[in-house]
Amino acid sequence: MGFHPIYYITLVCPSLEASLTKIREYIANGASALQIDMPSRDPIYETPFVAEMMAKALRDYDGYDKFMEELTAVRKEFPEVELHLVVYPDVIEGIGFARFTEFFLDGGFSSLMLVSRDEDLRSALRNAGIPLLNSMSRDMTDEELAKAVEIPEGDVIALNYKQH
Repeated sequence: MGFHPIYYITLVCPSLEASLTKIREYIANGASALQIDMPSRDPIYETPFVAEMMAKALRDYDGYDKFMEELTAVRKEFPEVELHLVVYPDVIEGIGFARFTEFFLDGGFSSLMLVSRDEDLRSALRNAGIPLLNSMSRDMTDEELAKAVEIPEGDVIALNYKQH
C-alpha cells in the first residue's frame, strides 16, 4: 500500500489567478493530488487574511460560477490528478444543492471535505454519490478510530500530522 501527499490550495489566496498558476506549477512539479477550497462567506476556521481574500473574491466574482468554471477547466486539463474539494455549507447553499452535486459529479472530483458536522448534509451528499474526505490525526484517538471504522465505503480518510 502506498500513499502520496495532497497539496492544499486556497483557491483565491491571494487571488484566483495566482491560485490557478500555483495549481499548474504544483502539477508540473509532480503533485498528483490537490485539495482545493472554494471561497466561503462564513469561513470560521480560516485566518483573518484568508477570510478577507475569500470575501474579496466573492465580491469580485459575484457568486460561484467563475470558480466552478475554473475548477472544471483544471479537471479537464489534468484528468489524472486527484482533485479533492473543500467547502463550507454556505458554498453549497449559494450554488444550490442540485447544481453543486451535478458540478462535482460531472467534474469527476475525487472527494469533498465538508467543513461541517451537519450529519444531514453529509448524508445527503453521500446519497447523491459524493465521497467525503474525513480528516483524522496521525495519532488517531480511540474516538477517531471508532469513527474511521464507521466511514462508508468510498469515503476518503486524510491523516494529518500535527507536531506538538
